[in-house]
Amino acid sequence: MRTLVKSLYITLGVIGLLVALLLAAARWRPVELSALIWPLVEAVALEDYVGVTLGGTIQPGLFPLRETGVSTEPVRLAVQAFLAMLSAAELERVRFSVDDDEWRRWAN
Repeated sequence: MRTLVKSLYITLGVIGLLVALLLAAARWRPVELSALIWPLVEAVALEDYVGVTLGGTIQPGLFPLRETGVSTEPVRLAVQAFLAMLSAAELERVRFSVDDDEWRRWAN
């Protein structure tokens, strides 16, 4: 049943994407595009996260942790500087637990 529901979401997502592309091609209208796509994002975001799957089977080892030689220190320092300038109320709005639904809804 869950696989059927995921297939339905994917199908609806493809249809939604095609409609969104048609709207964008006709005239860029971000509010309308968001209204079309957001229900799919919400449906997927609220599912239990299990990792990358193929046909519902988890694919282990796709993205192993390894050294890249690139320092993350500049990013860490920038985050610390950003957080240091926020009030307690603002900190509440920008920090989330790694298992919070909010991080799954985040997009650029």
